[in-house]
Amino acid sequence: MHMTGPHKHSQYSTVQRSFRDLGREEISDPNKLDALEAMGFGGRLTWDDLLVSSRVLLISAAGSGKTHECRETAKRLFIDGKAAFFLTLESVATTEISLLFDQEQMMRYRQWLADGHSEAHFFLDSADELLLSHGNFRLALRKLTRAIDGQLHRAKIVVTSRPIALDLDAFASEVPVVESAPPSDIVEDSNAEFRRLISGETRKQRSQAKKTPVDHDPQSGVRIVGLTPLSEAQIKQIAEGKQVRNIAGLLAEIGHRRAWEFARRPQELIEICAYWNEYKRLGTRSEQIAEDIRHKLQEAGERKRHICLSDARALEGAERLALAQVLTRKRTIRFSDLSLDAHEVEAALDPSIILHDWSDKDRVELLQRPLFGFASYGRVRFHHRSASEFLAAKRLRRLSADGQMPKAALFRLLFGECYGRDLVFPSMRAVAAWLAITDDAVRDEMVRREPEALMDDGDPESFSTSARSRILAAYVERYGGDGWRGVRIPYPQVLRFASSDLSPTVRRLWQEQSTSPEVRELLIDLIQAARMECCCDIASEVANDPQASPTDRVTAVTALAEMKAPGELASLIASLLSKPHWPSRVKERVIDPLFPKHLSSEDFVRLLGQIDVDKRSVGGIEWTLPTLISYWMLPDTEVTLLRDLLARLIEDSIEPIKHWPHYTSKYRYLTSALAAFCLRQFEDTHLPAEGLLKAAIIAARLKNDEFGDEKPVKEVIERLRHAPRTWRKFIYLAEGRFCAAHVPPRNDNELGINIAYASTVDAIDYDDFDWLLEVAADTGCNQRIRAEAFYDALRLLRVDGQILEGRAAALRDVAKDNLVWIEKLAQWLVPAKLDRSHAVQEAKWTRQAVARQAKEAEAIQTWIDWRKDVLRDPDAYFSKASIARIVRDFEYVLERDLRDVGQRSHWNGALISSHFNAAITERVRTAFCAYWRTIKVPLCSKRPADERNTVWSACILALAGVYAEAERPGWARDLERKYAEAAACLAPVEPNGFPPWIADLVAHQPEAVEATLGEELSAQLDNAVSFEFPGLLADFSRADQHVLEFCAPRVWAWLSTTDAAFEGDRQQARMHAHLERAIDYLLRSSFDRSRLITLAQNRLSDGLGRPFALLWLMLLLSTAPREAIGLLEQHLGMLDPSTRYRLCENLFATLADRRNVRFCLDLSGQDFTPAVLLSLVRLAYAEIRIPDDIDRAGGGVFRPTARDKAQDGRGAVLNALLDCTGAEAWAIKQDMRDDPLFAHFKDRLDQLAREKAASEAEGLPLADHDISQIELYGEAPQADRNGMFRMMIDRLTDLQHDIRAHEFSERSILADIQKEKDMQVWFAKRLQERENGAYRVDREALVVNNKETDIRLLSVRSNAKAVIELKLANNGYSVVDLERALEDQLIGQYMQHDDCRAGCLLVTMSKHRTWRCPDTGSVIDFLSLLERLQSLAVSLEVRLNHQVKLAVVGIDLTV
Repeated sequence: MHMTGPHKHSQYSTVQRSFRDLGREEISDPNKLDALEAMGFGGRLTWDDLLVSSRVLLISAAGSGKTHECRETAKRLFIDGKAAFFLTLESVATTEISLLFDQEQMMRYRQWLADGHSEAHFFLDSADELLLSHGNFRLALRKLTRAIDGQLHRAKIVVTSRPIALDLDAFASEVPVVESAPPSDIVEDSNAEFRRLISGETRKQRSQAKKTPVDHDPQSGVRIVGLTPLSEAQIKQIAEGKQVRNIAGLLAEIGHRRAWEFARRPQELIEICAYWNEYKRLGTRSEQIAEDIRHKLQEAGERKRHICLSDARALEGAERLALAQVLTRKRTIRFSDLSLDAHEVEAALDPSIILHDWSDKDRVELLQRPLFGFASYGRVRFHHRSASEFLAAKRLRRLSADGQMPKAALFRLLFGECYGRDLVFPSMRAVAAWLAITDDAVRDEMVRREPEALMDDGDPESFSTSARSRILAAYVERYGGDGWRGVRIPYPQVLRFASSDLSPTVRRLWQEQSTSPEVRELLIDLIQAARMECCCDIASEVANDPQASPTDRVTAVTALAEMKAPGELASLIASLLSKPHWPSRVKERVIDPLFPKHLSSEDFVRLLGQIDVDKRSVGGIEWTLPTLISYWMLPDTEVTLLRDLLARLIEDSIEPIKHWPHYTSKYRYLTSALAAFCLRQFEDTHLPAEGLLKAAIIAARLKNDEFGDEKPVKEVIERLRHAPRTWRKFIYLAEGRFCAAHVPPRNDNELGINIAYASTVDAIDYDDFDWLLEVAADTGCNQRIRAEAFYDALRLLRVDGQILEGRAAALRDVAKDNLVWIEKLAQWLVPAKLDRSHAVQEAKWTRQAVARQAKEAEAIQTWIDWRKDVLRDPDAYFSKASIARIVRDFEYVLERDLRDVGQRSHWNGALISSHFNAAITERVRTAFCAYWRTIKVPLCSKRPADERNTVWSACILALAGVYAEAERPGWARDLERKYAEAAACLAPVEPNGFPPWIADLVAHQPEAVEATLGEELSAQLDNAVSFEFPGLLADFSRADQHVLEFCAPRVWAWLSTTDAAFEGDRQQARMHAHLERAIDYLLRSSFDRSRLITLAQNRLSDGLGRPFALLWLMLLLSTAPREAIGLLEQHLGMLDPSTRYRLCENLFATLADRRNVRFCLDLSGQDFTPAVLLSLVRLAYAEIRIPDDIDRAGGGVFRPTARDKAQDGRGAVLNALLDCTGAEAWAIKQDMRDDPLFAHFKDRLDQLAREKAASEAEGLPLADHDISQIELYGEAPQADRNGMFRMMIDRLTDLQHDIRAHEFSERSILADIQKEKDMQVWFAKRLQERENGAYRVDREALVVNNKETDIRLLSVRSNAKAVIELKLANNGYSVVDLERALEDQLIGQYMQHDDCRAGCLLVTMSKHRTWRCPDTGSVIDFLSLLERLQSLAVSLEVRLNHQVKLAVVGIDLTV
C-alpha cells in the first residue's frame, strides 16, 4: 500500500529519532561525516523542526529507518486533522495521484485544495527505488506539481533517498519554494522598495539575515538532513520491543565485539536482536562484517521486483571494486554523470573500467545496493572502510587460491623494501591482516615484518591460539627491548586477540623483563581482557610496585578490578588510600575500574579528596567524573550517600578569601561531579529533599569557572531557576543557610548581597510574599536568614506605588518583637513623595520620540519625493543641481545599501539602476567622475601628525568617483597626468589595501604613480619612527603582483641604506614594524635573492646581539638557510646566556606561530634539506631544552607565552625533518638515535622513520586500467624503481626454479651455450614470454659511453627501468672481473640515469670451476663467489645511500 498503514517496524514506533543538517561540504567529505557520527556529534533536530521547512531532502543509508519515520509522521499529522500524505515516488511516477488515496485521504486532499490557506505535507519516499525501476525523478516531481494545481506555496514536501547521486537541482526547480501571492485587493507601493532602502530597513534585514543560521542549502533552497544513529537508550527501547532477554548482556556483547556501528541502524539492530535471541552471542568481527556485507548486497521488499543481479555476482563485483579501490587508493566510485570530477580534488574509481565485462545496468544495480553509501553528488563509496578492506582481501585470496595470482605477485602488492628494511605497504596493511587469517604465507611474512599489524587490524580473534602466541612473541621480541615507540594496540583489538589459552605465553614473555611501555601495557591488557586468573600475581606485582610507570600501574589495577570479586582487593584499596607510593595521577585513573565494584562510597569520596588537579589539563577527573556518574548503575540510596559525602567534602574545605564572594573550596573542581549526582535525583514534579537542595546549592555556589566540565553545574542552576514555584521557598532557605554559614557577618547587607549574587532563585516577585513572611516568622530559622526574608518581603509591600494594608499588617505582626524590623517597616510605610519631575521628564521623552519619528518619516518622504522628481524630469534635476549636490544626493542613496566595511561600496551602479534607470545611472556616473577631479587629497607625509589617520567625507566621495570611472574600459590610459596623480593620491583612502584599479594606473600611468605614491612611500620609510604603522607599505604589499613589483626598488633602496635608528621602546617598535614589512615585501616580490642574502649577512656581521638581529636572521633563513644556520652556530656562543636564550626562544616561537608572523619559513621548501633541518633541530633541542619546558597538558584558562610557542616551534622543525623522504633523510634519522639530544625518544624516531620509509617504498598507486591486468594476468604492472627491481628478481627466481626443477627444463641446452649474446637471447626471450602486460623487454640499448646493456625491463606505466648484466662464469672471469662488472659496468655505466636505478648481475655456470679469493688467496666455489658478490651489492647500496637497488643472481647449470 502506498499510503500510511501497517508497517514492519512497529516495534520501534515509539522511538523518537533525531536529525542533523547536512551541507554540501559535509556531504562531500564522507569520512568527516562518519567521524562526527562515531564521536556522537549527531543532530538535535526533531520532526517539528523539519516540518517548518518547505523542502526537505532526507538522505540516510539503508536500514536507518527513514521510510518508517516518514510513514509514521504522515500518519500522526493525518490523525491530527492535517493534510498529510505518504507516497512512494515510484507510485507517483506510474499511477495517477488521485488513485493513490483512499476515500478519507481523497476527501482531505480535496478539502485542502479548496480551502486556499492551509498547508499540506507530502512525504515522497525512496527516490533511489524510483531510479532503480528506471523512473524519472524530475518527471515524478513535475507530475506532483501539476496534481496540486498551483498550490506549491502551501505544500511542504519531504523526499527520502539512500545516499546515491540524486539530482538535487531537479528537486529545487520542479517543486520550488514559492512565496504566497499577496491578496488581489492589495496593490504594491511602487516606492516601497526605495522606502525600505532609505529608511535603513533593507540594511537591517540584511544584517539580521547574516546572524540567522541558514537551515537549507543556499544553492537550491532545499534543507538536506540525515537521520542520526540510534542512541543507547533507543537501542534498549527497540531491544525491549523485540523481547530480547538479558538486554544488559546484549549491550555488553555489542560493546565487547565493537559492533555499535551495526547496532545504531534500526534494521540491523533488529537482526542483531534476532541473532542474539537464537544464539545468545554475536559473531567474531570477521563473521559480523561478512554477514553485514551479505545483508547489504541483498535487496528486500519492493526493490526485489527490479533486481536481476544474483547474490554471487554482486559479491564478485563488490570484491573487484574493493580491491581496485585499495590499489588505486581512491576513496569514491563514480556512479553517474552527475559526478563533478572537474571540481573534485580526488578522482573517483571508474566502475566501467574495473567491471568492464559487466553491463551498465548491472553496474548501476550493484552500486545501488546498501553496501555502498553516498559520497558526493554522482559518487558513492563503500559503506565502511573495513568492508572494502575485507572484500579486497577476499578477492586476493580468491585469485591466489585459484592459481591465477602467483605468491610473488601477491607479495609485490603487499610488501616492499626500503633502506634495507622489510616493510608492509601502509595502504595494504589492513588488507594483509585480513588475508593473513586464511593465508599462512602472508601471516608468516607479516609476523616477520610487522607483527603488530596482525593485532591492530583485521580480526585477531580468528587466528588460532598457536598463531596468536607466535604473533605475540614476535611483537615482544621486536619491541621488548625498546623505549616508547608509539606502537600501541587499541584495547578493542586486544579484546579480540585475548584468550585464556595465551596465559603461558604471557607469563613467559613477562619474565623477559621488557623495557617497552607498550609491550608491558599489552601483556597486562591481555591478562585483563582474557581474565587470566593464573596471571593475577603479575598484575598485583605491577600494581603495588612504586618503581613501575603510572600507566603500567593503572593497567594492572584495571586488570585486577576486572577479574577479582568484590572484597578481594581490600588490601590494595587500603594501600591506595594510605600509602604514599600511589601518585595522584594513578589514583585519578583507577577510580572508574574500582568503583563501585571494589570501592565503598566512603572510600570513593576519600580517594577523591586525595587527588591533585592541574587546572591547565583537559581530560582529568574534573572532566571525566561527571560523565562516569551519569553512567554508573547505582541504587538511589547509594546516590544519596555519595551526594552527601561529596557535598560534605567540598563544604568542609570552604575557607574565607578577601575578594568576592569571600569564600572558596580547594575541592571546587568536584562541583561538577556533585552536580551530576544531583541531576540523577531531580524530578520535575516532586519537591527535592533538603539534602539534595543543599548539595545543589553547594555545587552552584562553588562552581568552577576556570577548568573542568561546567555543563552539569549549569544544568543544575537552570533546573533550580526554572523549578516549580512551590520549590522557591526551599531553594531560598538552602541558599540562605549556605551563605549564613560561609559569609562573614561584617554588616547587615552582606548576607543579602551574597544571596542575591548568582542566586538560583529568580528575582523575587509579588507571589513570593507569603512564603517570605513564613521564613521571617520562623523562630527556628537562622536569624540572619529571617532578617533577609523580612527585608525581601518589605520590597513587596507596594504594588504600583500603593501600600497593601493586608501585607503591612502581616509584616507588623512578624516584626512586633524586633525593634530593628519595626524601624525598617516604619521607613517603608512612609508615603513616597510624588516626584513630579520624573513624570515631566517621561512626558518630555515621549514627545521627543514622537517628534523624532515624525521628522524621520518626513525625511524619508522627502527622499521619496526627490526620487519621483528625478524620474519624472531628469533633465531639470541634472541641469539645476551642482555636481557636488548630485554626488551628495546619490551618495546618501548608496550609503543606505552599504554592504561592506570598505568605502568601495559607495559606488554601486547596479543599485542606482534598480531604483532609477540606466540613463540616469550614466548621468550620475558622469557627475561622480567630474567630482573626483575637483578634490585634492594631501598624502600622509604632508599632513600634521594628528591628521594622518583622518579621512574626510569629500575624499570618500572622490574615491567612489574613481570607482565609477574605473568601470569604463581604458579609463587610466586616457587620463591626463594631473588627474592620474589625483587618482593615485585617492588610493590610500581605501581601507584594507589599495583598490583594484590601482593596477590600471600602474600599468598606464607609471610616472604619475611614481611621483605620488612612490615618493610618499619613500617619505614614510625615511621617517619610519614617526608612523605608528607602515600603512602605505602594507597597501603595496597586499596589492596585485605587478603593483608590488613596481615599488620593490624603492623598498630595497630604503632597506639597504637605513641605519634603523630609534629612540626609546615606542620608536623601536615602529622601526621593527617597518623593517619586518619591508623584508616581507621584498620576499613576496621577485627581487634578486642574492642581494637580500648579502644584506642580511652584512647586518649580522656584527653579531646577534644587536637590535633587529632576529629580523635579519629570519631573512637569511628564508633565502639561504644553510648560511643562516652556519652563522647562528658561529655567533651564538658569543652571546651572554640570557641574550642567547631570548634570541633562540623568539626564533623558534616564530616557527610555531605561522599565522601571526609576517614572513614565515617554509620548512618543506627545497632549501631546507634534511641536513639543514637537522642542524636546526639540534639547535632547537640544545637551546629550548626539554627539562625546562612548561608542562601544559591542555586547555583551561591559558595564554601561551613565548616559551610555549618556542616549544611548538621546536616540534614544528622536528616534524619537518621527520616528514623528509629520501636516502639522506633516512640516514640522518638513524644517526639521530645515537645523539644524546634525542635519547628520550630515539625509538620513537626509529618508528617514525620506518613508517615514512614504508610510504616511500609503496610508490605510486595503480591506475584504473592496471586493475584489469591483475584480473587478467594475476599481477600488476610496476611504475617505480623498487617495483621494477622486485619484478625482475621474481622473474629471474622463477626462471632459476624452472631451469633447476621443471619437467621440461632446458638446462642441458643452456649448459652448451658458450657466448654471452646467445645466453642473453635465451633469457630475454623467456622474460618476454612472461611479460603479462607488466613490462616490456629491450636488449642492448645504448647507455653511458655508447655501452650496450644486456637486457632491460621497461615499465609500461612510467619511464622506470631495470637492467640485467649477464656473465658466463666459465668465460674466464676472475673475482675482480665480476666485482668490476657489478660496480663499474652495471652501476657506473648502465645505471647512471635516474630512470634506471635497479640492476642485477646474472651469473651462469655451465661447468664446475673455482676462483681465487683476491683478499686471502684461498680457493672459493660458485656458492661462495655469489655470497661475496651479493655482500658487495649490499655494501654498494649503502655506500650510494640507497639510491640504487642491486642484486646478484647465480644459476648453476651443472646440477
